[in-house]
This record gives sequence, structure tokens and C-alpha cells, in this order.
Amino acid sequence: MLIILFGALLILAGVVYLGVAAIWNGPLSRSRRSATTTDTLEPPPRGIALFVLARDWPGLGLLALGGLLILVGVVA
Repeated sequence: MLIILFGALLILAGVVYLGVAAIWNGPLSRSRRSATTTDTLEPPPRGIALFVLARDWPGLGLLALGGLLILVGVVA
């Protein structure tokens, strides 16, 4: 039972880590000046990078380790 609880805590820590990494990645609209100016107030496209392995590997590792501990706790 203790292994399952520790696995759940690791999964929660992984989710929190990934959320904080996404929030602190940068502002949603940066004030970058491009060579071409437009007449809209729309910010320039930021690009979609949902999972960047170089930035998110600790959180993904915590999720994987927590899931493994939960599976071990259920089987044992």
C-alpha cells in the first residue's frame, strides 16, 4: 500500500512539474518586432511545443516511475 501511495505522489509531482514548466516557459504573447508590420493586434505565432524532451524529461520520468511503482504495488 505504501508503494502505491508513493507512486501516486510521484505522478502528482510529475504533473505539477510539467505544469510549472509550461507556465514558466515564457509569456503567451511576446512583443517581438518582425520585419513586416501588420495592422492587427494579433501577436506573432509562437509555435506549438507541447512536449519538449530536453525541458520535460524530469516530469515525464516522474510520471513513468510513479506509474511503474503503482503497477508493482498492485501486482505484489
